[in-house]
Order: sequence, then structure tokens, then C-alpha cells
Amino acid sequence: MDDLKSDDPLEIEGVPAKEVERIIQQYNIPEPEILVTEDSQVLLVKRNVKTNSIGGVIAFNLLVSDSGAKLTMVHLQTGVDPVDVVKGEIMKYNASGTKWVLDDTKRINKTNVRSGTLVTWSEDINAVSDYFEYELTIIDNGVSWYFSGGGKDKKWQRYNFEVDRYRDLDALGGQRHHFVSATPLRRAGFDSNYAPCIRMLAIDHHKTPSYGGGGESHRDQEEEYLKEQRYQAVLDYNVEGFRKTNDPEGYYSSLLHKYRSAVVEAVYQYEGYFGMDN
Repeated sequence: MDDLKSDDPLEIEGVPAKEVERIIQQYNIPEPEILVTEDSQVLLVKRNVKTNSIGGVIAFNLLVSDSGAKLTMVHLQTGVDPVDVVKGEIMKYNASGTKWVLDDTKRINKTNVRSGTLVTWSEDINAVSDYFEYELTIIDNGVSWYFSGGGKDKKWQRYNFEVDRYRDLDALGGQRHHFVSATPLRRAGFDSNYAPCIRMLAIDHHKTPSYGGGGESHRDQEEEYLKEQRYQAVLDYNVEGFRKTNDPEGYYSSLLHKYRSAVVEAVYQYEGYFGMDN
């Protein structure tokens, strides 16, 4: 989940590189969106309670990657005594439908603390999305400070979007989205249980143009394309639907930017599902 655009070509397991490039060009899939985030450090300025003079500045930084999270503490001034006590906890929350639920907690309790790692949390993502946050008490020379950081934000959130057949895809607290809707597929003679689906956040799935009662006209158009065997048209139609839909979380300009890799993979699988020659 890098915040800066990479020049490296998109790699998708199970999809040949030349097919990835073809789909990106043929369906006008956008380049990765550059997401600029502010510095994620949280600063603690220690002051003398009597004189209000600064006794040190400490930076806390929560780093999140695909392999887990790490919370570090750094003294930004030299010659400062170690902090007497740092204690608290770091929490991981998983997406569950439209809510977030506490998945696990790790305690922190350190004494005579110098610069370095407070806690390392090594764990692959086990939900459609998760995020980390922390709460700390810092005690030094009898004075206590209370600090918190992380939370539901792009800097500390991970995604686990995947594509597979409906019957084989675990929603993991999200929802399974038929990139081409299930009802039109069935009415056109396809088995929707074997159709490719994208694991999505529930709030994102609810915004897709084919979802629920508001998506009836979209599904009608899909059915028309399918019955006419215009498979290219139905895929173009759904790519455009993602392009025109804003990201409910507000991190990306559209669902097509947010689910870029998943859409490329879904299109590739649907071309095979429909027996299209490319």
C-alpha cells in the first residue's frame, strides 16, 4: 500500500504480463493514483511542570505493511535520559460488513526506554480490510502523558481484495461482487456460482451501479448485452460503472482506481468465462 506511484508494471498472479498490459490499454484502466499523505509521526513534547521548559521531544511512528505493523519511538534530542515507563496497547480492527470489530490486541510495557521499536506485530491480513491504532501512557520523572495514534486512515489501513469464482471466494467480512451481475448471467444461461467475483468492502459493494434496487436499469442493460452475446460490451459497461463511482472512503477518486488490480483480473477471468478470443 505505497502512497507513491510506482513505475513497475502491474503484476497479477495467474494473469500473463502481456494480458495485463493488453487489458489496461483496451479497457482504458487508469494509472495508479498518487496518494500524498502527511507525516504520520506523532510528537510528544515533554515539559517541566514547574518551569514549562522543554525536557525532550519524542516521536512515535506507526508503520503498516502487508506483513503487519511496527510501532517505534525515537528521541529527537541527544543527551536525553531514557523514558522511565512506556505502557499501553496496540489494537487491530477488522472490517465486518459495514462495521469495524476488534480482532486482537497486543500489550506494551517497557521500562528505561530509549529510541527503538516498542512492538512488532507480524500478521498477514485476515479480513477484507483492517487497520491498527494504539494508546500509550508515558511516565517520566513522576509525570504521565497519554498518547494515541493510528486509526481508520489510509496510512494504517490494509486491503485484501481478491478475485475468484463466486462459490470459491471467501468474503472475509466483506462482500462478493459479481463484476457482471448474477441475475442477468442466470437469465442468459450462465451459472453465476462459477462466475468471477471481486471481494469488496461492503460499503464499496453497496455503491456499485448494479447493487440492489437502484441497480435494476444497470442489470437490464447487462442482460441485453448478454443475450445478444455482446460480451465485450458488458465488460466495458461494468468497467465504466466502476470509473464513474466515487470511493466511499474518500481515499481514491473512483472505485476503478481503488480496485484497479482486481478489475484487471476480473476482466481477464470473464473473457475466459465467456469464451472470448483476444
